[in-house]
Amino acid sequence: MNGIIFTLSFAFIFIPTILFPSTHKVLRKQKEFKYILLFTIFLPVLSILLLIFDPDEIENHNSFVSLSPLFFVLLYKYYDNIILRKYGRHIYFFVSYNHALYSDDESDESTSLELWLKLSLIIFPFLLSAFINFIILDLIL
Repeated sequence: MNGIIFTLSFAFIFIPTILFPSTHKVLRKQKEFKYILLFTIFLPVLSILLLIFDPDEIENHNSFVSLSPLFFVLLYKYYDNIILRKYGRHIYFFVSYNHALYSDDESDESTSLELWLKLSLIIFPFLLSAFINFIILDLIL
């Protein structure tokens, strides 16, 4: 079961940033953002419950990856606010492929700052969850 949560965590981050960048526009709407935030809070809770009822060594290390979508959503909102203050618009993700099949006007207007923010959205959630994993499992327990 924790493998499903592990897969959901990876998909939640890679789909809006790498595979299909226009899906991140859903996070701009307040109502959808709240639903997604609740879902990302539910994943670690479910993972911790599974960890309590089935303490397996491999599952222990995978359980904190479920925090990655939560970090992704929080970082996305923070980065979107940075772009709102700097450019007066929402964050745009650059689409570097499928220009013949898929056309996105926002993608053409994306800046290098947004590219760096997008790259950090791919890396930082996993680093933060790995750091928490290290702190809790290796130092505390």
